[in-house]
Amino acid sequence: MSRGEGSPLDQARRALELGALKRAEYLLRQIGDTSGEGAEAVLDDLLRLAGLWQQSGKTVRAARLYGEVVERIERLRGGDSRELIEPLRRRANALLETDLPHEQACDPAEECYRRALELQGRHFGEGTLEAGWMLLDLTDLIQDHERCDEAEELARRAWDIGRGHAWEDPALFFEATDWLVWWYEAHQEWHSGRGLLERSLELAGDLLGADHPRVAELMGGLANMMLQEDRDVEEADRLCARGIELLVRAYGDMPVSTDLWPRAADEVAQMRLVLSSLHSIRAHAAFLRNELLGCRFLLNRALLLLDIPDDELSAELKASLAAAHGTTYQALAHLATEQNDHVEAERLYQRALASSEEADPDRFASLLEDYAAWLEDRGRHNEAEQARKEAEDVRNG
Repeated sequence: MSRGEGSPLDQARRALELGALKRAEYLLRQIGDTSGEGAEAVLDDLLRLAGLWQQSGKTVRAARLYGEVVERIERLRGGDSRELIEPLRRRANALLETDLPHEQACDPAEECYRRALELQGRHFGEGTLEAGWMLLDLTDLIQDHERCDEAEELARRAWDIGRGHAWEDPALFFEATDWLVWWYEAHQEWHSGRGLLERSLELAGDLLGADHPRVAELMGGLANMMLQEDRDVEEADRLCARGIELLVRAYGDMPVSTDLWPRAADEVAQMRLVLSSLHSIRAHAAFLRNELLGCRFLLNRALLLLDIPDDELSAELKASLAAAHGTTYQALAHLATEQNDHVEAERLYQRALASSEEADPDRFASLLEDYAAWLEDRGRHNEAEQARKEAEDVRNG
């Protein structure tokens, strides 16, 4: 069969199947520039081609092609067509994957998300799962540009939608819950976080059963909010102890050799991160009760659970592991300070800082600010000022 056999559309689709994306784009553009059936026929193929460019890392080209699909639909079916929703959403995602300047990437991406949301609401209603997921995408974009209160409001809307659809598909509900828990912890809004987690924990128990590992994870989050808010220490500790019991029942006592219990590296790391977090929160409760030996035991257990080879982990889990190491060493530094062992506290702060460099910049900056306060309390003012300056530089990128 010759290269030119078949209609131009057949040739374009064959080129797509073979991965000849440049030739496919050339042929589809030619067909799409015609009027009538040809212009209509190529829309799905252009959308597919844009997706293939995006998967291959050519995100600028993909974003431009998604934009052309939007323009073609507008010409053919009008500016309020429901068929605009998907290419608008995809164009926003592609733009955010590019290295283009802010005004060429983030601003048009936000416009695409908002327009897609408006069309979704008009044609299908504002409370659909699709609208909820787009709200979360927009939330990330808004948060990245430090419009924090607006981001929290958008995430709450997504959470409300997810809660309404939780019995048919709980994924949005849990994703929005995790995002909001992160936000409330980062902004130290413990009361709001506790209220969210109390409602989320109740629904999660109904959805998954009271003994599910996801329920255990939410128990830890709620316990942390309670301790930070100076609420009932005993109840927070009870929640964590119950969470650990559920996880041990589900996965066995950690750490366990992956030779005996083969699982994907990311899966094992995620399990151990959750268990480590629950031990750290219990350690905080012990610290508040002045049970310093128990606190040390629990922190050492938390640290042991983080002893995970990270060679095969995803970048996201590597960052989470680094943050957890930093937080645990920081807690051990606080414990050493309480026991008046300032040499050991200094060593542990340095370990915490070294471990946290690959973590989220905000977490690293917060650790630097905590270290600066510790230095200030010891009269080391110049070093404290240097640590604060470093924290500011980290936050400013």
